[in-house]
Amino acid sequence: MKINVMETYKNTDSWYNRMGTGFILLVIGLVFFLGNFGIEVPDWIFSWSTLVFGIGLFIGFKRNFQGGKWLALVLIGGYFTIEHMIGVDLSDYFFAFGFIALGAYLLLKSNHKLDFKHEKAPVNFN
Repeated sequence: MKINVMETYKNTDSWYNRMGTGFILLVIGLVFFLGNFGIEVPDWIFSWSTLVFGIGLFIGFKRNFQGGKWLALVLIGGYFTIEHMIGVDLSDYFFAFGFIALGAYLLLKSNHKLDFKHEKAPVNFN
């Protein structure tokens, strides 16, 4: 009898924490540095939606991209960030994007894998 136990791995190692935090601080510092030199930084970088997007990616990294909470944050933040970046009102498509994302998530998250190597049980005519 074979038991398959699935464990959720979390990046709790201090090296991963330092790398993730260091990368975030480096990017923030570079953005401020470019702004101080007069290089125009797009205003969508400092928006709430980009912050939600970044927090979602950070949570996903910390949890090895397992679960759906990080994905919800990334999708919501990404939707509004893209809307802000291109300057187009996408509110007419919000529910369509939401249902498509939810459907894709449920299909990809499915615990039942299709097994095409089905073995037939032998037939006993006795």
